Amino acid sequence: MKGYASIQMTLYLLVFFCAVFMILMGCKLGWKYMIQKKHCTKKTEGIVVGYGKKICSSEKSQIRLPQVEYTVEGVQYRVTGPEYRSYVTRTVSVEKKKGREHTYTTDIYRQTFKETICRGSFVTVAGNPMETLFPQGSHVPVYYDPQRPKLAYVLRYCNCRYIFWMPLLCGVGLLVSDLLFIIF
Repeated sequence: MKGYASIQMTLYLLVFFCAVFMILMGCKLGWKYMIQKKHCTKKTEGIVVGYGKKICSSEKSQIRLPQVEYTVEGVQYRVTGPEYRSYVTRTVSVEKKKGREHTYTTDIYRQTFKETICRGSFVTVAGNPMETLFPQGSHVPVYYDPQRPKLAYVLRYCNCRYIFWMPLLCGVGLLVSDLLFIIF
């Protein structure tokens, strides 16, 4: 019986630490989306200096978001964007052609980036569509927080509050269920 109780207590502790981890990660990763819209009131111009390493889409697309540098009071900062809530890539097979065609079916001010890749061969490797939309060296508007200029977004606010709320609510749900199992 003692062995069963120690395994049960270990599981309760494991669930507790997982819940705390989820809450902390949600706060760390998502807090900026909770305060950006309200705090980022000043506007400046930034320059696209490169593209991020993180691939933001699935399938054969290589969506890498632009890296934008901007200067506030003589200090240079870097921000990634414009960000999107979701990325949708659709691949369509067409008759055999040389090369490939990309179609962007979204307005850059919307929250979803939609891309259609027309391919004519069995194997197609798509490039980064952001290089076409935001070429290196181009100027884009950057909105930043005057109190903390490092907090910024490019072009328009990306409503990704779910990055904060989902782990927070799941973590609280795990904590409550863990406590209910301990009590009952």
